[in-house]
Amino acid sequence: MKMTVRNIKRCLWLLATAALAATVVVVSFGLTPSIPDDSPGYQHQVEGKDATDEPTAAGTTLLVSDRLTAKDFKSVWSGNLRRPLYDPPPPSPEVKKAAAPPPMKFQLLGTILEPDRSQAIVTSADGQLVFPGVGDSVDGAVIKEITADSITVLYYDQSVTLSVPKE
Repeated sequence: MKMTVRNIKRCLWLLATAALAATVVVVSFGLTPSIPDDSPGYQHQVEGKDATDEPTAAGTTLLVSDRLTAKDFKSVWSGNLRRPLYDPPPPSPEVKKAAAPPPMKFQLLGTILEPDRSQAIVTSADGQLVFPGVGDSVDGAVIKEITADSITVLYYDQSVTLSVPKE
């Protein structure tokens, strides 16, 4: 068949008619109620037959009373249709604040500054007098810096500065 303008118009008219017919069929099936109403005669009559059960394709028996009715969809229809189409993210877990470190059990009494090795004068938790230098540990605190009137220690991952008491 030669594709002339006339043949192209015929093909287009044929496709348009087929599309129109398909639309009519789809609309007619869409407008017919597919869910039976709750009329009392429906339980006993199915398309004019007196039937209480019908076999299905899987070989099981489906009771006419087990068919879906409009009442079966009430829970779906009564739901909030304007809710978001996604689940909200879960709440973020509460961040627990680190417990405050226990109080330091030693006391700074003074400092000794020397060019090669400075020392602190400290009374430890058991009452002993100790002379730690930079990098030494006293009752869980590591000394990082020693100055004329204070020391800086790292205690429970926190930098703490202790001053020499004024007399």
